[in-house]
Amino acid sequence: MPKLYNSPIIECTDMQTEMLEYAMSNTMKGIKHLKNEMDLAFLLRVKFEHKYGLYWHCLVGMHFQGEILHEADCYLYMTLGKMKVLLFKSG
Repeated sequence: MPKLYNSPIIECTDMQTEMLEYAMSNTMKGIKHLKNEMDLAFLLRVKFEHKYGLYWHCLVGMHFQGEILHEADCYLYMTLGKMKVLLFKSG
């Protein structure tokens, strides 16, 4: 993925600090090594399901809208330049 940003900007979250740092770290690592947004979404979902249990969902892209229900303390919406990342647990 082309570099269009320096670091993530947290738009909205209710995650605890440790979980948030894990998400940001894995996002930045994924951006450096992956080819596209779908690969990043898959990486984040798999990493979070491995560490925090099942039913994580991740959307990555420039344009998306929606309404979701999520578990408490399991929601993150951040931007990296024009790219958006929505990560949440529901299920």
